[in-house]
Amino acid sequence: MSGFQYIGVATLAALLLITIMLIGTKKVGRIPGLTWLLIWACGIIALVQPDVTTLIANVVGIHRGADLLLYVVVIIMTIGFFSMYLRLRQLRREFTLLIRRISIMDMNSPEGERRSE
Repeated sequence: MSGFQYIGVATLAALLLITIMLIGTKKVGRIPGLTWLLIWACGIIALVQPDVTTLIANVVGIHRGADLLLYVVVIIMTIGFFSMYLRLRQLRREFTLLIRRISIMDMNSPEGERRSE
């Protein structure tokens, strides 16, 4: 193994262990945690046995394993960014409704009971 592989495997192994601890302390949900564990494990396999990615790439009609990894990462990142965009839009809408509700409550309360925040 090369120096890069050692560093990569050590990094992914640390992330794998951190994810296991976060699942154990319930700071990460079970399904997202298991998904991350699968990603870290696949990364370790790809680093230790790069020929596996080439074999999988050939099966799906791509010539190189590196190209397959790039395509998969781009697709996953695009899905992730889109999911974050939708979540941020939802949060912004919820904040707007909450602020409206608080403003209406403040307007309807007597002057002496207004918030001093």
